[in-house]
Amino acid sequence: MSTTLSAHVEAFISARTYSPNSARQRRIILAMFVAHLGDPPAGSVTAGQVLDWWHSTERLRPASRKAHISAVRTFIGYLVSINVMQNDPTCYISTPRIPPKPPVVLTERQIMDVLRHANTSREQAAVSLMLGCGMRSCEVAWLRVENIDIARRVLTVMGKGGKVREIPMPVATVACVMEMMRYVPSSGPLIRRQRGEGGVHPSTARHLVDSVLRRAGVKREAFDGRSSHVLRRTCATVLLESGASIKDVQEILGHATLSSTMPYLGRGNIMRLVADVIDLGPLPDDLSEAA
Repeated sequence: MSTTLSAHVEAFISARTYSPNSARQRRIILAMFVAHLGDPPAGSVTAGQVLDWWHSTERLRPASRKAHISAVRTFIGYLVSINVMQNDPTCYISTPRIPPKPPVVLTERQIMDVLRHANTSREQAAVSLMLGCGMRSCEVAWLRVENIDIARRVLTVMGKGGKVREIPMPVATVACVMEMMRYVPSSGPLIRRQRGEGGVHPSTARHLVDSVLRRAGVKREAFDGRSSHVLRRTCATVLLESGASIKDVQEILGHATLSSTMPYLGRGNIMRLVADVIDLGPLPDDLSEAA
């Protein structure tokens, strides 16, 4: 008899290069899917059962439904690929269409407020890395001193799935990073715990930046689109407004596909100050000498 659906979930997730957050999300979605079907033998799953599950998700928002069908469709595709299932019963389901919305980005005044409320070297470095280099909070947490090339103004960043890329540093980011480097050893994490040795968890880096956004009055409520990731979106939008190509922005953000970059293509009303913040101009004399 075929093994049950639940018996294949962990093997499926292990076979993929999901980040910890993505893996956790898919475990939750697949657990709900398996529970709804009653955890039958994988080879016995029918299109009717899958359609019944799909109808049960109608109460969810379109974006959530899209995430659910994507996770289930990929899981079943895996089962088909290893010959546990013969056909894909999700082929009868159309992926929900989600109207594109312009990205939430910061305005000139909000940028000024955020920079003004970044009080410590840690906060200034984290904010500048996300705003100037478009880094994720996890990438800020993982950034090591030995991967910072001040002379070339380049960061070697490890992103999702262990993918490594180089990102140019704007002048303002160079200054913040150099200031932070005064307080940390010559190797190891750049952003460190306030007490004790070692780097911070990605969630700590995210909360560090979120606290600045809250003090600045930018983030006012949950799910307002103005958590730490808004700095990454602002960076992408300003790069596009400044004439960068979509491909350039994709490479800087570390997206595997252009489809991941598409949500960043909205046009925000951001004035010259924001462009100046991430301007890739020549280093000031004092920084050039230090480099």
